[in-house]
This record gives sequence, C-alpha cells and structure tokens, in this order.
Amino acid sequence: MVLSVNERVKRNYDANRAKILERKRAAYAAKKLKNIEEEKPLESVTKFVEVMVEHELPSTSETISFVIDPLERVIELITGLDISEGNKIFRINNFKTIINILKPIDYDDLIFKLNKQPNKNIKLINNFEYKPGKKYAENTLISFYKNILFFLDKLNITIKDEKKNKYLDQLELLGVVTAHKNQLKNNTSQIPSFADYLKKCKETFGPSSREYLIALMYSEIKCRDDLQMILVRDPIKLSKEKNYIVVNDYSNANVIINNYKTSDKYGLYSVELSEELTILIKSYILEHKIENGHLFFNVKNISMIVSRMNKKLCVEGLGSINLFRKMIASDAKELPLKQQLNISKQLKHSFKTHTQNYIVNESI
Repeated sequence: MVLSVNERVKRNYDANRAKILERKRAAYAAKKLKNIEEEKPLESVTKFVEVMVEHELPSTSETISFVIDPLERVIELITGLDISEGNKIFRINNFKTIINILKPIDYDDLIFKLNKQPNKNIKLINNFEYKPGKKYAENTLISFYKNILFFLDKLNITIKDEKKNKYLDQLELLGVVTAHKNQLKNNTSQIPSFADYLKKCKETFGPSSREYLIALMYSEIKCRDDLQMILVRDPIKLSKEKNYIVVNDYSNANVIINNYKTSDKYGLYSVELSEELTILIKSYILEHKIENGHLFFNVKNISMIVSRMNKKLCVEGLGSINLFRKMIASDAKELPLKQQLNISKQLKHSFKTHTQNYIVNESI
C-alpha cells in the first residue's frame, strides 16, 4: 500500500514523538535562556518572524535547526486569511488565551493538541482560572471552541469527525447552559430603560462627561464595543479597516464603522447622529483638544469604562456593553416582530440571538 505524504509524516511523527518533543523542549529552553523571545503586542496584527535556534543536545550530535513559536505562527496564518482586520485581531487575541491555557511547546505541538487531544483541551479550558477562583464564563468558552474549529477549518487541517465532535458537543452544551441562564436573568432581573439609564448617567457624571457621551453614543449607534474611532472632517479616502467619527461644520456628526466583531457578516455601516449629540461631541472635542486624525476616545478598552459606570450606577450583573444592547432590545420588546427584527439588524446580531439573549422570551 502506497502511503500519502501526510500519512508518512504522521507515521514518522507518531513513531518518534517522544524524541522529537525532547529536542523541541531543549531548543525552547535554550531560546528562553538566550532572551531572544520578545512578547508581541496584540492590539494590532503583527508580522510573523521565524525564529531560528541552533542547540546541540548533550546526548546526541543532532541539532535543532528551528523552533516555531505557536503564537507567532498563528498570527502569521490568521493575518493571511481573507477576513476583516477586526476579525483577525479578535481571533488572534482569542488564540493568545488558548495558547496560554494549553501551553504547547511550539506550533507543531499546538496543532497536535488541537487535533488529537480534544478531551484534554476541553478539560483544561473549562477549568482554567484566569484569577484565583475565577473561571471563564460560558460565552467566553464558546468563543474559544468556535475559534479552534474556525482555525482548523480555514487552514484545512484534517481532524477526525470523532475528535471534531468533541468540540461541537461542547458548543451544544454551553449553548444550552447560556440560553437557560440568560432566560432566568432576563425573567428575574430589572433591566432599566435606556432613557432612565441616560438620566441617571447624566445626573451622576454630568452632561459634558465622557461617561454620559459614551452612553448617548451607544443609544444612537447601537454598536458593540467598537468606539475606537478616529476623528476626521472629511469622509473621503478613509481606510476600510478602521472606524471613524466625521465631524465638520456642514452637517450632523456621522460615524462610519468598518471594524467590528460581526463585520464579515453585516459589513460596513454608517449612522448619522442627532443634533443634540453632535453639539455634545463638538464641545467634547474642544474641551479635550482632540486633533483631526487622532482617536476620539484615547483609551484601548471602552468596555472597562462602561463596567465602572454601571457599578457606580448600581446596575451590575447585566454586563457592561451588553447592558446597552439589552436595554435597546428590552425597550423594543412590545413592538411588532418586524420592528424587533429591524432592531436586531441595527444591533448587528441575528434575530435568534436577539430573542434568546437580550429580551424576555415571553414577550414574543
């Protein structure tokens, strides 16, 4: 029987796995001792650099010619995919956590673990504590397993159905648990109206505060955590990979959102803001001396700001940015289904997600 190239590689790897892993561990240790591994920032997609390491083992004359850092290789591969920049950054940051949990010694070991050890991976991921006594929520675990399956599929990495089904089963189980928890929360929690939230926010932080401006912008834009916007005066010749807020003397402010979690499905969207909000935005620009071409909110994580806002406003336990989406959906729950469908499109998620995760099901 003539074996394919993949079969021959697999047979050789299986037969010499212990020896190969021993060499790789030694090379990896040598690399760390030489201080040649640098941490790569994940706020933007970085270019993969292949690290060449030569290390002579004390027990053999053979040498290791190179070791491929798993995260660097993942960055390179995801960067090369035909998906939006926002999607790339989301998946790379997601994989940073997966790699931190699974702790592969190199890229080949990462693929071996993902492909051959789903049960072990699931146990590690589900029980991982990012802080003492703190495990990841079900929605975060779902994103990990979806990302693993996405990675294996997009790179055409062969995985047996029985192994793949382990990840798929986890998605099914976690989906049921999440839906049940959301239903209980929506049925028992008091979700405020957005109008009440804005009133309390204005009273607590002030009408010209960053906090009130963020809440008011979300009430009109209805986007996810995507307020990493660059201030511009002219909407011409803008990058299709970034988000913008257009402010000039001729019209109301306008936001152009290219880069967000579900952009591959829903594409670019643009929202013209109200006159009231435009006046606040212009005052904020003058007060904080925001220059054209710079970030409007000069922070990396809007979600953390909103989380602190919600805590001070005593509306904890309903999410940060997610609370905004829940309030928008809840405010519309008495509307006819077609209008609720339109709201779900503005929120850039499916109507199924909308009804299951954001509003009380009984209202349908």
